[in-house]
Amino acid sequence: MKTRKLNLTRSDLLQLIRWGAFIALLVFLLLTVITAKNWLVTLIPALLIAGSFLLKNTVVKNIKGKIALYIIDFILLLGITLLSGETYISTLYSIILIEFYFSNELISNIVMGAISFVSYVVCLFVGIYILQKTAFEWQQFLVSFFNELLIFLLVFMLANLFATVLKKNEQLKEAGARLEEAAILKERNRIAKQIHDTTGHSITTIIVQTELAKLKMETDPEVAKKSVESAHLQAVAALEELRKSVRVLSGEEELSDLGANLAGAINATMAGTDIVVRSDIDDLDLGSERNRFLYSSLKEGLNNGIRHGKATAFYFSLKGEADGAHFLLSDNGSGGRGYHKGYGLSSMEKKARELGGKAEFNGSEEEGFEIRIVLPFPDHKEETT
Repeated sequence: MKTRKLNLTRSDLLQLIRWGAFIALLVFLLLTVITAKNWLVTLIPALLIAGSFLLKNTVVKNIKGKIALYIIDFILLLGITLLSGETYISTLYSIILIEFYFSNELISNIVMGAISFVSYVVCLFVGIYILQKTAFEWQQFLVSFFNELLIFLLVFMLANLFATVLKKNEQLKEAGARLEEAAILKERNRIAKQIHDTTGHSITTIIVQTELAKLKMETDPEVAKKSVESAHLQAVAALEELRKSVRVLSGEEELSDLGANLAGAINATMAGTDIVVRSDIDDLDLGSERNRFLYSSLKEGLNNGIRHGKATAFYFSLKGEADGAHFLLSDNGSGGRGYHKGYGLSSMEKKARELGGKAEFNGSEEEGFEIRIVLPFPDHKEETT
């Protein structure tokens, strides 16, 4: 049987505390009225204190209005002391201030707590030495003073500690929510880049193949037919590649055989086109994340070279050196003339930095465009699957 998790916010907990304090206030006011000699007269200030508590928690929201009500509370408590004695006065003072402690900063709480205690000492003096007409004894006064001071301090510390815990807990929740949003955004960007790399490269290859078919349709129908067939195969492969990307992104499949996947992307680019890609690929296993990055970087580079640089020849190498894996892709196109970093190149540069490496781009109209990536090898603590 599943249990529902009770998820209370800071506001919900404060409301529970306020109503709990109100119930406690009513109980002690009732005890004060019952034990008073003239309970009917004592009932009036008791009801006014209860009403003031409700006003502070439901109607009055500004600090000045609340302080005015607290002053009225202190006067009413002095009146109750005159009518019934000081039996429960310290408890009533503590309950009344709980709401204030939870709603304000520490400095304000210290000031209000000190004022409240001074007011209580006045009530204590009135209750013992004026109403009871007891001879003033320092020993009795100091004992009562320090006993009640400990109670005030205990309530003050517990209330402020709990208020601080609630506040920090709320801040942690907000920080957690921000981190979750950042993680979602990062994952969206990763998915967007993966789809961009997969579909962009495949569609570019299909466009080249169909353009070749159009050019050869009248002069060389056989070549045109082969180009159309290659475009069809590329479209099927693109669909499968997109499905594979979804599986990789969902964690159902990992890109483990880097060399085979790189060779597959190169062969798909050359199939049914006049594009030539020479390659020199070492058998490296850099871990799933690095493998995916280099695979998508190759497709992005081929795609950009064909679309923007009108390149017809590429050279690609992936070599393992002492400082890590060295990726190089160069073309004979004109994409180096006044190039700017679009979404693909910017994402490539950012991801390389995240993996502890770097990505550099160079190009000119005469020499084509070049992408260089250096990635450190994963250490033994990192996953390589």
